[in-house]
Amino acid sequence: ISAGADLYPGNFYLYLGTRAEMKDKALGIVEKELRAFTAEGPTPRELEEAKNYLVKSFFNHWDTTDSLSGYLLAVKRWNLGFEYHRTFRSKIMSVTVEDVKRVAREQIDAGNGVTVIVGPVDKDGKLIKKEDK
Repeated sequence: ISAGADLYPGNFYLYLGTRAEMKDKALGIVEKELRAFTAEGPTPRELEEAKNYLVKSFFNHWDTTDSLSGYLLAVKRWNLGFEYHRTFRSKIMSVTVEDVKRVAREQIDAGNGVTVIVGPVDKDGKLIKKEDK
């Protein structure tokens, strides 16, 4: 869940932290899960938890003048309407697993990613062991 959404297509980021020697396994799991998500979508429970998080945290993001002005700017920029805060909950709660699957398939291309690794790897992404240094 990201506040970085925009009107136009952009980047989709996944961040992962793991031990260097586990990077291949971790990257394999991420790819497998991303492919499964774009094919199957979230489970009903996962979707319900995400919706509840969004609804419960919606008004908590207005705790400063800066965050409130950012919200108002987004409402204007995206043409959401002045009453958006009143309709947000019902719109979020109406999202279905099928909606998420459809949008995931439209927007996420699991086979067209770029992997950036920060850590002890060579230019080909192979782990550099301490004895190799």
